[in-house]
Amino acid sequence: MEKEDYSMPEAYVRLEYQGNVATITLDRPRKRNALNEGMFSHLEAVTAKLKTNPPRVVILTGEGDAAFCAGFDVSLDNPMNEYLLQAAEKKRLIFLIELESYRQGFDHQRRHPLSPGEFPGLPA
Repeated sequence: MEKEDYSMPEAYVRLEYQGNVATITLDRPRKRNALNEGMFSHLEAVTAKLKTNPPRVVILTGEGDAAFCAGFDVSLDNPMNEYLLQAAEKKRLIFLIELESYRQGFDHQRRHPLSPGEFPGLPA
């Protein structure tokens, strides 16, 4: 499998104007237009161009027939994967903490059920 050249992000993101209509095309059909580091940085440059020459309409599309955009490129050669893994680990830890908190609250409620009249507003 050949490695992609991330030094040329403009090859994967195109901006074209036709009158007052700007079209942004994600052009990595082999990867189902999955976003990589170069594409993110080039999208920032495209956004800056749109601000200097604002169109009336912006169309965001993807090249190929398989998908508009598969999301984030998780292939091993994507330099942004380290950030993705860190974010995923953080989300996983937050989920585990919330799950443990819920479990502890459930166990507490099972061991110490509410007595009628213990809290105002609960029927006796």
